[in-house]
Amino acid sequence: MFFVGFQISMFGLILKPAEFVKAFRKYNTIPEHGQIIHSSVSEKPLQKQNNKEIHTSKETIHILLQQSHLGRAIDSLLQIAEIPSVETYWRLLKSCRTKENIPKANLVHMHLASNGLDITRFLGESLIITFSQCAGLSEAISLFHRLPYRTSLSWASIISMYIDLGMYIDALTLYSCMLEDDVEPNKYIFVSLIRACSNIPDLQWGQYLHAQAVKYSCVSELFVTSCLIDMYVKCGSLVHAQNVFDQVSQHDAVSLNSMMH
Repeated sequence: MFFVGFQISMFGLILKPAEFVKAFRKYNTIPEHGQIIHSSVSEKPLQKQNNKEIHTSKETIHILLQQSHLGRAIDSLLQIAEIPSVETYWRLLKSCRTKENIPKANLVHMHLASNGLDITRFLGESLIITFSQCAGLSEAISLFHRLPYRTSLSWASIISMYIDLGMYIDALTLYSCMLEDDVEPNKYIFVSLIRACSNIPDLQWGQYLHAQAVKYSCVSELFVTSCLIDMYVKCGSLVHAQNVFDQVSQHDAVSLNSMMH
């Protein structure tokens, strides 16, 4: 999938905005308005407000999402006459953040791109987070490289996705790339990467990340130190694990269980 101006390339076809609804329904099994998108799930009819029929609008989409009717919300998105707001797209993307919803996330992505919205800033980052949590590797990476600048949030999303997919070495390599991108790591990134070291296990990388966590003032966080203790134990370095344990005034179940084993 790639974008050229306001056209969309999909399954070898170049589609203009006026044509994408038909193509979406053909290739993604989006039903006609009023039908249920999930054939195996029974959804309740859209509620009425003040005894009046709710017309297709961003308010319709918001109500459907509140009622957990994601399929019908996307169906409404494809028929809406106005260009939805950034908030509406954000709400839709947030509701798509499970693996089985990758096709729906792609529909939202294609719809907002067809309307010429800027996907290099807030929406771009929201898309990356969504595809990362959906395990949509190719989509997330493609969007990630298109961002003119990347934040610690977008880096954390990509790194976490690699780790969730079991690609631990690749995730660790991305840390070096993030530093080259002049992005400062945060405690969440360290936790993800330290857990990757635990799964390999790799003591050398673990010690490096420990030093980096100290450098960026993240080692004082309880859940970071707990991950460090667990990592050192799994890497077979009980001395390092004990040193970290002794330097912490508080302990949680993770660190206590790690030391007991």
